[in-house]
Amino acid sequence: MNQYQTRSEESWLKHMAMIMLAQLFLNQEKIVHYEKEKLWLTTQDVLQTIKSSLHFVKRTIEDLLDYILSKQPPDKRLVRNSLYLRM
Repeated sequence: MNQYQTRSEESWLKHMAMIMLAQLFLNQEKIVHYEKEKLWLTTQDVLQTIKSSLHFVKRTIEDLLDYILSKQPPDKRLVRNSLYLRM
């Protein structure tokens, strides 16, 4: 943050507020997925999920879900059916 250059203090404050809101959103998504499905998601997983659902990337939701579940401990892979039902 110390190398971010702005022309006014107001624009710096707006930028920091947007960064904090984005981080809050990402952290809430991680918490919600852990509480509901016991899935450990990284920030990159959340971003890829958003991009896939908005069709910004060619990866389908199913492929992304398989990738995320492959990183989980073995007993967490059983939640796949409940995730598909919610989507």
